[in-house]
Amino acid sequence: MGFFAIRYNYTCFIGFVLLLVYNILISVYIFVSQKPRKPKVTKDKGKIEFSLGDAGPSKYEIMTAIAKHHTVYGATVWLNAALPQHDNKTPAELMLEGKLDVVVELVKDFGREGNDK
Repeated sequence: MGFFAIRYNYTCFIGFVLLLVYNILISVYIFVSQKPRKPKVTKDKGKIEFSLGDAGPSKYEIMTAIAKHHTVYGATVWLNAALPQHDNKTPAELMLEGKLDVVVELVKDFGREGNDK
């Protein structure tokens, strides 16, 4: 009778160890696997930086960058100002047309002009 009890406990112990090792391996795989990078906007010493992550810039990220540099009124004026180098289209019109990369380059130039805030 004692032999079967020892063998049962041994089997349970091995099962527990295998389950523990399996969970550790799955956790390491999840931790190391390629996670999609999230886009973010940061402002450092008056310079706005975009980290686009795995996708291109979104309208929300562009508006966040504009809000970090301008007041509400200043952002409205900037979004509705005609740009001669882009056929007198405004940044808002460029965003509506899907030319977000052009607007991102314009936002990156904020460090060179005055700050509303």
